[in-house]
Amino acid sequence: MAADTNETKIDENISEEELFDEAEKEAAKSPDVVEVELSRPVKYEGKDIKKLTFDYGRLTGADGIAIENELARMGINVFLPAASVDYIVRASARACEPKIGIDAFDLMSLKDFNKIRNKTRNFLMKSL
Repeated sequence: MAADTNETKIDENISEEELFDEAEKEAAKSPDVVEVELSRPVKYEGKDIKKLTFDYGRLTGADGIAIENELARMGINVFLPAASVDYIVRASARACEPKIGIDAFDLMSLKDFNKIRNKTRNFLMKSL
């Protein structure tokens, strides 16, 4: 019988203490904070941005209302925020560090844009 080639390899050079420390660091991270490494840096307001952090936990009801009001002024009605790319982009920008405007998303590769959009959509869906 052939050996299973899908077995997980264990790095014998990592101590049990290092594994524990790494697991502890992961557990300490808020599930509402997501870091996204961009596949291609974005030049925005004179800076090269390579990584963005989204702290969805800091979004408030006031943010949601402000986003819906902004979209309503543009003639866009939002029935389900998680299904509206206009809402998702604005929520992403508000949750982002470093601070960016919605115009930064126009500069991103489609791959990076979709990655961020999906992470924000997932957060919004979890909060239903």
